[in-house]
Amino acid sequence: MVSDAHTTQSKPHADAAQVIAHHNATLSSIKSFGVRIQALQTAAVDFHA
Repeated sequence: MVSDAHTTQSKPHADAAQVIAHHNATLSSIKSFGVRIQALQTAAVDFHA
């Protein structure tokens, strides 16, 4: 997951930056499916692999 490429908007309970931070922290912490999600910045992703 590209951690700095989310698109979202502010919600009544959280602004956009908080929503992005929540998704980055929550999704990269899930361990129940066997495959881990990594939160990487755009510069660290090889889109040609």
